[in-house]
Amino acid sequence: MTVGYTYRPTAPSRGRTARRERVFPWVRLLRVILVLVLAVIPWGWALYNFARWQGVLRAREEALRRHERLLAEWNRLTTEERVRKIVAPRGLFKPTEKEILRLR
Repeated sequence: MTVGYTYRPTAPSRGRTARRERVFPWVRLLRVILVLVLAVIPWGWALYNFARWQGVLRAREEALRRHERLLAEWNRLTTEERVRKIVAPRGLFKPTEKEILRLR
């Protein structure tokens, strides 16, 4: 019985996976969408938020540096210069010693 039998494998187009692809042509599209939703979009969103966060940190550091620079400049002023800076807009360019002590 096996003497006359010749082995003939099934053609690739008749295989199980090929038939499944032929029956469900939208499976590949569904896989692409699933990969996009589960991998690409979250990573892209995370990179976008990271870039925004870096920008906020840079702006915050610049504001802190500016604040420290202004504070250092203010502290360099003497007590009398501080008082003059406060009373000069009022037209009192020579504050008295009593006013210097009061505004200190």
